[in-house]
Amino acid sequence: RSIITSNRLNEEIINNSIKLAKLSKPDESFYGLPGENKKNNIKGLYSKRIVDANSEDIAKAVKDFLNQTKKIKITEGDFKIGVRDFSVVNSEGVNLNQKTTNFVLDVDVGYHKNGKTSSYFDGICSRDFIKLDKFAKHITNKTLFYLNRKEFKGEIEGVVLMPDVLNGLFEDALSHNFNVLAFKNKDCLFDKTGDKIISDKINITDDAKLEKGFSSYGFDYEGSLSQTTEIVK
Repeated sequence: RSIITSNRLNEEIINNSIKLAKLSKPDESFYGLPGENKKNNIKGLYSKRIVDANSEDIAKAVKDFLNQTKKIKITEGDFKIGVRDFSVVNSEGVNLNQKTTNFVLDVDVGYHKNGKTSSYFDGICSRDFIKLDKFAKHITNKTLFYLNRKEFKGEIEGVVLMPDVLNGLFEDALSHNFNVLAFKNKDCLFDKTGDKIISDKINITDDAKLEKGFSSYGFDYEGSLSQTTEIVK
């Protein structure tokens, strides 16, 4: 295999890519290309319930969801339904051209009680217009569970966090507590301005040069060398 990045696509580029691929070492994990697939319909991508949904249906779904999450406080949310064309064409005989529907709900939760704070982020997505009662119960239980979290007393020499965990720490657990609505309602971290909110024992480093690290790289597509960035020190 080989990769060539270019803003042009012509016969010369393709031939150079093939030449580089032949010079590369065989990939032990590559077992060949799939056989011809002429299945041109995929079930479950389209929901007439979403297509027929009107503003009253959407308002009722959101209202019912908020009524079922009264024990906690939704600081921010994003609710979307839609229809779009979906096309896949390849050299193996796949030729799809279908309409798909989507139903997406993302919520940020901030809650505090008796001096304790809890924050949580989660989302749900579907191809159909689904009921949200189970999701409402799920985020309520998770938020209340984290309200009673206990401090770990053991000794830890070091922990390497996966990128998705770091994303959850900064985007899901912290950033939504600093939005306009959270400050307006004086929720969660509002009264922590100027205070230390992360332990002195925590150091977070984004090290693109980490040997055998997840997504480590020597340089990017623009030729810039990778670097080590201290996020929390």
